[in-house]
Amino acid sequence: MQPQQERRHVEREKYLVLRVYARVLSVLGYGALVVGTLFALLVVAFAEMPVPLRISNAFLALMLGGVYFIILRSTAQAIYLLFDVARNSRTTRELLEKSGAPAPPPSPQPRPAPGD
Repeated sequence: MQPQQERRHVEREKYLVLRVYARVLSVLGYGALVVGTLFALLVVAFAEMPVPLRISNAFLALMLGGVYFIILRSTAQAIYLLFDVARNSRTTRELLEKSGAPAPPPSPQPRPAPGD
């Protein structure tokens, strides 16, 4: 394998549990959307309520399914974003080490205020 492909393979193995968790969240998001839609259809078709109440309950089911979809998918995407941040940080560190650039000087410690 080429070095770039080897690095990606190692990165995939490094955060395996988080990757599985992000995938599960993504699939659950689509599942929530499907279940919300099916529940809305079932409420409209089989509920023994007045029609306006059926429609409002079906709309609520659709909206809740959509909200769960957005929450679950955005959580999965946030996990993937953390993977990208980790990869970019590692790449930046490796590039700085290769270039031989001196490390930044340590920041000075703040002085205590008078009376502290």
